[in-house]
Amino acid sequence: MAPAPAGASPARKRRSADEPPLVVTERATRGRPPREDADPEFVGDPIPADEARAKFPHRYHRQRRDFCICVRLGRNGEGEEEEVKARCHYRAAQVEGIVYNLRDDVYVAAEEGKPHFIGRITELFEGTDHVKYFNCRWFFRSEDTVISTAKLVDDHSHDPKRVFLSDERNDNPLDCIVSKVKILQVDPKLDLEAKAQLAADNDLYYDMSYTVPYSTFENITNDINEISGISSDADSEVDTSVATATLLDLYSGCGGMSTGLCLGAALAGLKLETRWAVDFNSHACKSLKSNHPKTEVRNEKADDFLSLLKEWAVLCDQYVHDNNAEAPPSMDEEEEEGELEKDEYVVQKLTDICYGGIDRKSCIYFKVQWKGYGPEEDTWEPIENLSSLILF
Repeated sequence: MAPAPAGASPARKRRSADEPPLVVTERATRGRPPREDADPEFVGDPIPADEARAKFPHRYHRQRRDFCICVRLGRNGEGEEEEVKARCHYRAAQVEGIVYNLRDDVYVAAEEGKPHFIGRITELFEGTDHVKYFNCRWFFRSEDTVISTAKLVDDHSHDPKRVFLSDERNDNPLDCIVSKVKILQVDPKLDLEAKAQLAADNDLYYDMSYTVPYSTFENITNDINEISGISSDADSEVDTSVATATLLDLYSGCGGMSTGLCLGAALAGLKLETRWAVDFNSHACKSLKSNHPKTEVRNEKADDFLSLLKEWAVLCDQYVHDNNAEAPPSMDEEEEEGELEKDEYVVQKLTDICYGGIDRKSCIYFKVQWKGYGPEEDTWEPIENLSSLILF
């Protein structure tokens, strides 16, 4: 519980017990809603907790000594998915009698009347909401890429068996899986006839990757002639032969510098990703987010952002004492709450973070979602107003 939020409207009324509860809208996926008649299940024992946390650290909560701040250091863009946290991971799952392993290539159900999506399974896990999920890395057909907008000469057509591997990923309910698909990786230097012969015994083939933010294609030469879907070793999912780096773009403008650096780095064999961008101009931030949808774009002063990083480091030093500690057990049912005072409200969760701002104190502010109220009632609260909270 916390004091009334700053600037709270006196007309605000608590949601009564007779009113329907607030519900979370369905998670956006590339697949259709899960089938009601499906009964998927995981196969075998869960991956040991320490191994799962080492491979997928972003899926597990970190233990806090006094309270737990479950919030990303960044703003979510419109339509961006909230990351699903995991209770445990598995190496195999069964859907409608078929066993699927990590790195299997599969068809994922799409909307009625549309072709199924194509993905490679990278994770199998049970979420903290007790829903069974799989995460997959998407393949794109030619018509799903920038090629679809190109004007082609009359005698040219695309090979319908050719697809392109991307770095785009999504979490989906396990029962969105339709079936396995056999995809062969071929050498991009081969001619069309040779590729057709190699791919004859497979459903699809790929020889290039597709980068969605930049609408670019690149040859893939590693692990040639490996038929995807056979191996169940998820460790080989990441190509360690390509160096990777992340970029923070201060005074970013519309992102021209980020785009140029990423494209130039790719030519030099470096995978550079613009993870964060900061600019005070709101129009520039919207433009950059459009060109770099995966980037955390923050519309604020660079000085405030750097102050936030410093204060965040202090919080981490103060409260994070064991990164590999077991996560606290999830609560299936809410604990009964005592009677609230007239000006007291219950915090549902913290959804964002910033430092200072116009007409604000020079300190950390959290965006608070209040229990029983919609997003339109969210308010920014200074950290001192939340100092007595115990959050899980």
